[in-house]
Amino acid sequence: VFIIDLTTGEQIKTLKGQGSYIFSAKFSPNGSYVASLDYEKVVVSALSIKERTKAKELSYITFLSKIITSPDGNDLYCTSCPPPYDSIVIYNITKDKVVRKLYTSEHKEYNLLSPDLKYAVSYSRLDTSAKILNAETGEVISMIKGHDGRLKDVLFSPDSRYVATISRDD
Repeated sequence: VFIIDLTTGEQIKTLKGQGSYIFSAKFSPNGSYVASLDYEKVVVSALSIKERTKAKELSYITFLSKIITSPDGNDLYCTSCPPPYDSIVIYNITKDKVVRKLYTSEHKEYNLLSPDLKYAVSYSRLDTSAKILNAETGEVISMIKGHDGRLKDVLFSPDSRYVATISRDD
């Protein structure tokens, strides 16, 4: 991960310590650190030029999702689907702790939390549907069906009112 100062165009940091496939990264709300994740770990790195980069590997969790910022702007969250793949773990990256564990009846390797922390979407890139869950209770609210091709991605609108599913439809 390269950090570039846009006012000078200078690369000020190179963050290391992550696996070979980083698929999500996000700055902390105050811009003092960046969290990056691959399938097996979250790495939090300090960004201050005065400090050496301190990469902190957080608790071991697997099948990580995209990173989101909490509504109050104070915390970063991601979800995980650890073995035996029957649950979605909501993980507070900032505080390095599991906030909630939702049990599901089937394995979906990708899970995403809404910006307001009220909803979760569970989906697989090998499937054409997704589940919308209540993030407090784990109850399935609805199913998104109708794509002809496999799902590529799911995203929430910033106000958590809408969810979009992107597929490989022909």
